[in-house]
Amino acid sequence: MAEQIYLVNPTTGKRYRIGGCKLSTTPVDEPKFAASRMFADKDLPPLVDLRSMMTAVEDQKETNACVANALAGAYEFLIKVDTKKNIDVSRLFIYYNARVKDGMSEENMEDDGCTILGAIKTLKRDGCCKEKLYPYNIKKINQKPPAYCYEEAKKYRIVDGMAVAVDLNEMKSCLAQKYPFAFGIRLFVSFGEAET
Repeated sequence: MAEQIYLVNPTTGKRYRIGGCKLSTTPVDEPKFAASRMFADKDLPPLVDLRSMMTAVEDQKETNACVANALAGAYEFLIKVDTKKNIDVSRLFIYYNARVKDGMSEENMEDDGCTILGAIKTLKRDGCCKEKLYPYNIKKINQKPPAYCYEEAKKYRIVDGMAVAVDLNEMKSCLAQKYPFAFGIRLFVSFGEAET
């Protein structure tokens, strides 16, 4: 397992683990957002605020499950837009299955992060059960969810994902059309050593 990197809040001492978004080595085969949904720069609204439809921000604890947390939040947003209900989906279910999709074996499961593509493919293939069925208990971070979770998850599959390029206009167009997106950034190891 790679060295763990944390950001530390100097006031509270709380540690935040970073580095859980792995770079995918698989080519993205999702449709490109820009191919059908772009706004011209002049047509973008001056402000977009999606907070009223977002569910509560959840703590990933000291795990590398940032991608699963981000995708769960985006999926909960889309569910809320569609149904007007707050539904919590299981971040742990997404995280476990994304790691399997990324090629990690069930026998050698580690809290080592996952790819955004692996998490999206998990939501397409397996779906996701509700958080109350498979709660975020970090003691179970490397355990396969029970079979009944997979049965419920089949009801909550996404139809498609879209690839959003690292392009400011494309990201703004995505948000302007009320689509949240997940992204990762590469950081130097020294990022966790920065002084305030």
